[in-house]
Amino acid sequence: MSSPYRDVQPYSYLLDPESPQTEEEQFPNVPWTTGDVFAIIGLNIFAIFAIFVLMGFAFSLASTLVPILDNEAISDSLPVTAGSFFLQWAVTLGVAFTYLKLRGYSLSLHVLGFRRPVSLGESAALVVGLLITFYAFLGLYNALLEQLFPQLLPEPQDVEAWYGFSILGFLVAVGQVALITPVVEEMFFRGIIHQGLEKRLGFIGGALLSSLVFALAHIDYTLYIPIFMLSLIFAFLVHHTRSLWPGIAVHFLVNSLAVMSQFGQQLFGGG
Repeated sequence: MSSPYRDVQPYSYLLDPESPQTEEEQFPNVPWTTGDVFAIIGLNIFAIFAIFVLMGFAFSLASTLVPILDNEAISDSLPVTAGSFFLQWAVTLGVAFTYLKLRGYSLSLHVLGFRRPVSLGESAALVVGLLITFYAFLGLYNALLEQLFPQLLPEPQDVEAWYGFSILGFLVAVGQVALITPVVEEMFFRGIIHQGLEKRLGFIGGALLSSLVFALAHIDYTLYIPIFMLSLIFAFLVHHTRSLWPGIAVHFLVNSLAVMSQFGQQLFGGG
C-alpha cells in the first residue's frame, strides 16, 4: 500500500528549510492507545456531568438565598452561557491533557495535528469539494425525512435562549461557535480521539468509531446522522492531509453558516 504522505521531503524543504525532513518527523504518530482514548472519554463524561450538577446546585442556591434572582433566567443569561461554554472545553481539554501527561506521553501541537498539510492546493480543493458534498447530502437527507419521517426533522436550535438576538449575542456566538469550537473540537475529537483510534483500528475503524462518539456528544438525536457524516469528512481530512487545519476550515465554514442563518432573519431582517 502506497503512503499517503506524498513528496514530504521536497514539500517540507520548499516551505521551510529548517522543517523536519523525514516522514515520521513531519507526520508523527500519536503515542497514546485505544485504551487511553476510552479512558479519556469516560473521565470526561464523569467530569462534565459533575461540573454541571454543581452549577445547577449553585444556581438553585443563589435563587434561594436571593429570591429576586430567577434560577432559569440566571442559567439562560448570556454571561452564564458564554462561561459554561468555556468551562466545558476547559474541563474537556484539561482532563485529556492531564491524563496524557500523567501517562507520560509526549504531547505537543505538532503531534496533535497542528502542522502543514501535505499539499496546500489539494487540501483547499478537498475543503471546497467536501463542503459542497456535505450540503448536497444534507439537502437530500432532509428532503427524504420530510417525505418519510417528518417527525425526525431537526428542530432549529434555540439560539435566542443561548445568546439572545442582539449584536452582542451575535458576536459572542460567532466567537464561540464559529471560531473557537472548530479549533477545540478538532483538537479533541480528531487530534486525540480519532488519531488514537486510527492507530489501532485503521482509518475506517477509527473514523467510524470517532464519528459515533462525535455525534453522540452533540446530544440531539435528530442531528446524529448529519453530524456523523460531517465527522467522517473531518476524519478523512486529517488522515489524508495529515493536518487538522483543513478540517478546522470546513468546521469553521459549517458553523459560521449555521450562526449566520440562525441570527440573520431575526437580527438583520427586521423580523
